Amino acid sequence: MNKHQELAFAIADKDLPAVNLIPIIRSVIQSGDSRLLDLSESGLLTKCFNIRTDREWSNLSQRLTRTLPGLPHLQHVAMLGRLFLDYSITDRDLIRRDCIVHLIRVRPHALMHLDPPVSEIADEFFADGAKEWRLQVYKHQSSPSVIKNAAMFFFRREQMSASELYRRGELLEPDNMWWGERLSLLNAFHLGG
Repeated sequence: MNKHQELAFAIADKDLPAVNLIPIIRSVIQSGDSRLLDLSESGLLTKCFNIRTDREWSNLSQRLTRTLPGLPHLQHVAMLGRLFLDYSITDRDLIRRDCIVHLIRVRPHALMHLDPPVSEIADEFFADGAKEWRLQVYKHQSSPSVIKNAAMFFFRREQMSASELYRRGELLEPDNMWWGERLSLLNAFHLGG
């Protein structure tokens, strides 16, 4: 299993605590792969949203400070998770929405893992994310990674938007079969749903 797969599986594992991402993030940093560092950051934020106790937060904060002292931005990402504990469910939803929109705005090229998945995000929050993705696609029209991430965001909720983005990706990368495969998967998903 390569570092990308290991990191993706760790982020997707809902039972794996945020603190367990630290050794994986450390190896990612040592590899110097900026794409994986972006994934690490969004994965850590996702995990932080699932922290439920002050003890969990304290453990994560201490480990981050001790293990990754040269990366204060990761500590700031984790701090969002700590702040998350202090808010009501409604406020948590607003914070999650703001974080999703912020990540789309500042990291449109980075693969995002969201918890809850986009399919579970409330309609009004989805609309905010969709608006920001449309803006990012306009700004980065020739970026396959931005178009791919936007299409993944729209996959379950807006078949036409996702379909248009997959077709645009095919035009940008005609030799990349991934676009056609995803378009077929999109159509099958919506026919079966």
